[in-house]
Amino acid sequence: MGRLLAAFAFVWVLSGCNGTSGANGDDPFGSSDSDDSTTSPVVALSLEISDANCNTVNQASFEIGDTACITATITEDGAVLTGEIISFTSGIGTLSVSDKLTDSNGEAIVYLDSDSAIAGASTITATYDSTSSEANIEFLIADTDTVFLPTLSLTLSDSAGDQVSRITADETGTLSASLINIDDTPIADAIVSFQVSRGSVSIDDALTTNDGLANSQLIPTDDNLGAGTATVSYVYNEQTLTATLNYEIQSSAVTDEVIRIGTFDNGEFVAGLLGVDGYTTDEDVVIAAGATLGVNVALVNSEGETYATSIPVTFSSVCVANDSADIDETVFTASGQARSTFQDNSCAGNTGFDDEISATVTINSSTLSVSRSIEILPETAGSIAFIDASPSSIVISGTGGQDASSVSRVTFQVNSALGNPLAQQEVAFSLNSNIGGLALSPASALTNSEGQVSTFVTAGSVPTAVRVTAVTDIDDTSIQSQSDLLSVNTGLPDQNSISLSPSSLNPEAHNINGNELTITASAADAFNNPVPDGTTLNFTTEGGLIEPSCTTQSGRCSVTWTSAEPRVADHRITVMVTAVGHETLIDANGNNLYDDADGGAITGSTGNGLSILLPDTTGFIDYPEAWRDDNEDGSYDATEPFFDYDSSGDFTLANGLFDGPQCDATTCGNSALHVRRAMVVIMSSSSALLTFNSSTDELANNTNPPGLTPVLSIPRGSNALLSLAYSDTANQPLAEGTEISITSSEGGISGSLEATVPSTNAAGNRQLSFVLTNLLDESEASTSAIVSALVTSPSGVTTSLDMVVTLE
Repeated sequence: MGRLLAAFAFVWVLSGCNGTSGANGDDPFGSSDSDDSTTSPVVALSLEISDANCNTVNQASFEIGDTACITATITEDGAVLTGEIISFTSGIGTLSVSDKLTDSNGEAIVYLDSDSAIAGASTITATYDSTSSEANIEFLIADTDTVFLPTLSLTLSDSAGDQVSRITADETGTLSASLINIDDTPIADAIVSFQVSRGSVSIDDALTTNDGLANSQLIPTDDNLGAGTATVSYVYNEQTLTATLNYEIQSSAVTDEVIRIGTFDNGEFVAGLLGVDGYTTDEDVVIAAGATLGVNVALVNSEGETYATSIPVTFSSVCVANDSADIDETVFTASGQARSTFQDNSCAGNTGFDDEISATVTINSSTLSVSRSIEILPETAGSIAFIDASPSSIVISGTGGQDASSVSRVTFQVNSALGNPLAQQEVAFSLNSNIGGLALSPASALTNSEGQVSTFVTAGSVPTAVRVTAVTDIDDTSIQSQSDLLSVNTGLPDQNSISLSPSSLNPEAHNINGNELTITASAADAFNNPVPDGTTLNFTTEGGLIEPSCTTQSGRCSVTWTSAEPRVADHRITVMVTAVGHETLIDANGNNLYDDADGGAITGSTGNGLSILLPDTTGFIDYPEAWRDDNEDGSYDATEPFFDYDSSGDFTLANGLFDGPQCDATTCGNSALHVRRAMVVIMSSSSALLTFNSSTDELANNTNPPGLTPVLSIPRGSNALLSLAYSDTANQPLAEGTEISITSSEGGISGSLEATVPSTNAAGNRQLSFVLTNLLDESEASTSAIVSALVTSPSGVTTSLDMVVTLE
């Protein structure tokens, strides 16, 4: 927990009584056994808020995630009532129960869970018959952990060991530093450093004792009289801690005199009062929030003369002590007077504050002080800002993936005109659209002590984008802010927004088991935003084996495909991903749902997922049930697997109805269907089919190699344009990464002589074209050139083809 719960106990007692009867005198009928006056019993109901263990605390301020103990106690004429029903309500958080019987102590105890609470403040009410009691509570966003530092202090003692603030020039003082841990244990063997601005010290650096103490002597001189500051410092975890004290070196012949403290008002000294610039001594001091204020003190002797020696005066206030205001804390007197400036930063809040500024000075071992009360007017709201929406995307109720939410908490920050958090400020919320039943709650709330306030937005039945407007009023002036766009979507993938990609389209898989591919699928909703995390995508394959499903993160997830049986004769297998989603809507009127104005069904999609239909009109793209097109012919065949969404037992063709949740038309179908995407993967063989060709004829192939028989003749000075056709054994692409090279033993060879097979699933072979040139001159005899092709698969399997060409 970021900070300790402050203890809070607040008791509110209500009682009721009736008057007495008998004001008409004795019973006129003479009855002697009736009393002429009756008194109704006094019923008292108290309400106490404490921590989760029901321990008393002193402030009803909790962090979101904490649990508060709520105790109601009921008495009648001071005696506890047992077995009575107490009803509880709270404007924030969740109560464990709303009604509870009192126990033998007259107590009914319930718990307030803040896990789902907004940041803000509200009221808890306990009710018994017509008697009720209320208490306020707030929940804050957690602060960060507090770092506690050791305490370093400094004192000055005279030769007698008494603590003083002045010494004479003919005596030596002792500066004593004390270093104490947060748990009040002394810190030993720590190095502390001493410095003085007047006189000198006997030692600059000293080591603390087991008691956490270190000393250095302050050595004064007659030629260095006046006030100075002593400082001791200590380095703790790279942070320097310091302590200071002000002192005065006096002449050895000085005689103490009576000094008074006060202020001058129109030239007249007024004792015992702090002076405020611009105000007479009898005026009330009132300043605006964030204003500055000049204060002053004067020191005079018994004759009314200003005290000539320059000495330090310490200024302070309640606001300064609370770090909500600044002041010049130490000021040396000049001509007997010291002036300081007070600056309010955040002390006023939205209710204002009465502060007291004081000035203190020590003269001749006597401490003199004066003070003055000031009123700081309340701050006014200056800004309201959007903090965050969590989550920033929500889904229509009943749809979406794992942990998808239909509710988002939207938080704003209200600051004063000075930039300070403004507590207990009412903020009203509204939506810029309520399409499909979009709603928010609460419609208004109070800021907590951090100036933050939240509301919840609940998705309706229609995908849309929405903003929350927050408004607060100050002095008949409204200031407002809007949230970022909050996306409300179906939480379902759109048919045209699902894709599939493998790490390779043509792995070496026909002859090898265990080769793996990573198959990555992406899915988005109708706005092309990622589907909610946890959406399940399912996979199936015609060949090899594949992991059955994955769940999305940021709209993506991956599975592993592994080469194995079954294998197919043409080496081309179809891999498909499916998910529960909806048909693609081309919205004509921008209301994010299908209605009759959008047009009808758009036909023409095969529905096999191997391609995407891009329409040129509004309406919706009509799809049949998802099926895997193993033969890639674009038509469903009875031997091909399909996904029976409607559980009819038969393959269902496109139905002419919109299948999706966002439908308000006369042609609404199912609320969802299987969206699908498919691709073809080549399970390439390790061996290759190779063929040398001329521009007109096939010259050689490795299925029926020609041996040493020449297949072509090239005259001297001539060349031939040749090519090598290469494929796997099913006339499909060789495996990605396969290397092909062409060489010749004689003549000159140029052109495309090397290649590396890329990732591809295009059917058929590939070709390299090259030129073989006869370089023989007239004096050289005819010879034969051996032209060779070498193919090396990623696993190292080689396939070669040689042909003999006569160079005439």
